[in-house]
Amino acid sequence: MRKQPYDVCFEADLVYPGEASRDGMTPCVIGKDIKFDPDAMQGFVPGEWQTVIYDAMLIVAAVEVCDHSKTRAKMDWARNLRVGIPVHEPARWMDPAVKGPLLRALQLLTGDNWTIEFRKTPEPQPGPAQRGLGFPHYADMIIPFSDGLDSQAVAGILATERANEVMVRVRVGASRIKKPSIGKQTNPFENVPFTVKRVLAGNGESSGRSRGFKFGVLSGMAAYLIGADKVIVPESGQGSLGPVLVNVGQSHFDRRTHPLFTFMISDFLEALFGKRILFEHPMIFGTKGQTLATYRSIFPDHQIWTDTRSCWMDQRHASISGDYRQCGICAACMLRRTSLHAGGYSEHPNNYIWEDLSAAKFRDGANSSFGKHNNSQREYAIAGTLHMDHLAALRHMENFDTLVVRQALPLARAMGFEVDHVKKKIINMIEVHAEEWRAFLDELSPQSFVREWAETT
Repeated sequence: MRKQPYDVCFEADLVYPGEASRDGMTPCVIGKDIKFDPDAMQGFVPGEWQTVIYDAMLIVAAVEVCDHSKTRAKMDWARNLRVGIPVHEPARWMDPAVKGPLLRALQLLTGDNWTIEFRKTPEPQPGPAQRGLGFPHYADMIIPFSDGLDSQAVAGILATERANEVMVRVRVGASRIKKPSIGKQTNPFENVPFTVKRVLAGNGESSGRSRGFKFGVLSGMAAYLIGADKVIVPESGQGSLGPVLVNVGQSHFDRRTHPLFTFMISDFLEALFGKRILFEHPMIFGTKGQTLATYRSIFPDHQIWTDTRSCWMDQRHASISGDYRQCGICAACMLRRTSLHAGGYSEHPNNYIWEDLSAAKFRDGANSSFGKHNNSQREYAIAGTLHMDHLAALRHMENFDTLVVRQALPLARAMGFEVDHVKKKIINMIEVHAEEWRAFLDELSPQSFVREWAETT
């Protein structure tokens, strides 16, 4: 028995060049550790410059810096995170009506204890030069998009099913800023306007729960700026509810796209801007496979996998002779491959490093030219398989009904539905997932390393 908790603390102070950080806090220099791109920022200025937009983005960046810089303890999930942020209107941000929802949303999302201290900025920001990007006059809905299957498919589906509604897309999927081509201007909301880097040495924290905060705030701000009333969350039930239904080890529940979290973001944005932005989850009670099947019925000739990416691994760890691939065995890739199969697609296996999931041995499933095998990849593969398998096996648990009700209660409150309705929807999603997973496994060789891991649990 340990005598005291593993108290992981990190204190960062956002400063401008030449400023000293306060109270011995770790400096995070704006312009060095957090960089804003004027071209991309112009994409969030539809008319008059609003400093509150800059401040909100600075807060998102500060949260990302803290989240990624300080690793968690091996035994305890929560960290004590303190960050100082210079803003244009400290009173606005310190108002309990604004700060309260902000802190509650962050705590729910990351599982950490947050302290945020606001002070008057020493360098008021004039905003980017006005360039007249031709913003739409209004929109009915905002849909965040990344390189993933869900955002691409749902955007296509809604463009057809809600043809009379104006949809505007907001880029949230990458921190790397995409420069406009020569002679072309940046389109509204086309890029994340800032990049961040860790301010502590080491590998940093990899759980990355703050991505949900970036997703919610950037898409919500875009809705506010363009006059839309709602943000579409394209994630399927497996992505939004799966991590809560099948939690991994002792980790905090992953609610990055969960309606309970997006409801809190609506509270925060309403307090900040005076307008409620609703987050709509049209696919939450279905599987990704069902979403893809619907998309395929509308666009039968489009090979959606060619311009989408699901894998968590970066180019350093997922390349063969300079060809950047997806690993094919992490949880995201396993869900992707299962869902494409369920949607009726035949994706070429050379999109992945692990081309052959029917191989009897894990190592033999990878492309023969791949020379970076290590134990962590095997662990990712086992975790990815077991996550799919455990979600499918929930229906046969003795306490299944209790588990579903426990998740249905907060979900029903957040979405405004009856508990019994939500319960039935969750059960149906799990059953469809189980059918899709079994059909995917059945296509693999009986000697497959994936089937061996799935069938022995």
